Amino acid sequence: MTVTFQISEDQLQSSLGPVALFAGTDKTLPRLRAVQLTVSGGSDVVLTATDRFTAAIAQPTVAHVKAPHNVQVLVELDDVKKILATFKKMPPASMVLFDVDPDRVTVSALNGATLTLRPLEGDYPRVASLFRNALEGAGVNESIGSQRVGSAHLERVAKASKLIKTIERGTVPTVLEVHGSGLRKPVLYVLGDQVLALVMPHVGADAVEKAAGLITDWTNRLGEVA
Repeated sequence: MTVTFQISEDQLQSSLGPVALFAGTDKTLPRLRAVQLTVSGGSDVVLTATDRFTAAIAQPTVAHVKAPHNVQVLVELDDVKKILATFKKMPPASMVLFDVDPDRVTVSALNGATLTLRPLEGDYPRVASLFRNALEGAGVNESIGSQRVGSAHLERVAKASKLIKTIERGTVPTVLEVHGSGLRKPVLYVLGDQVLALVMPHVGADAVEKAAGLITDWTNRLGEVA
């Protein structure tokens, strides 16, 4: 028996779209070039993605969930893009129906648009547990402290920037909280009640020593400026 649920077009775009930004793009790791869709607990729908260095999770608001059992499937990134493009043209309040089983995912709408997709096979990282650990260490008054990073880390942070732009709609401001507790620990991005994202730090072996020297040098140079 398949698992079904309905989701509004705006919820689909504001949850699946941002999470997909964090899926892998390396063709040698096809299972990471996907978004994991999980339906569990009879009513909870969770979307996760990771490229090993960043990750995102969303729990969109859904309706009319029929889940006699838990189901978990990997939707290939190209298929995710097809879903987003196909149903983006619908009015925001329009409902999209997901019909899910381990061998097939069918996405349809009342306007007649229908996609039938075959999920990827194989295991997937336990992304949700990464966020549980990050949330345990996050606090409202916590500082991200000192981070010495290179270009690879900035590329990862750029995904978080895209995340904000993807979710922001209309004139409603998006609230972003950033939490971190150490140089080599993930930075947690809390984007309101929509999406969570993680960015793993990237620090070279000699980065800390070099950074300390640069900070000292800049301090001395700026101290000489009137």
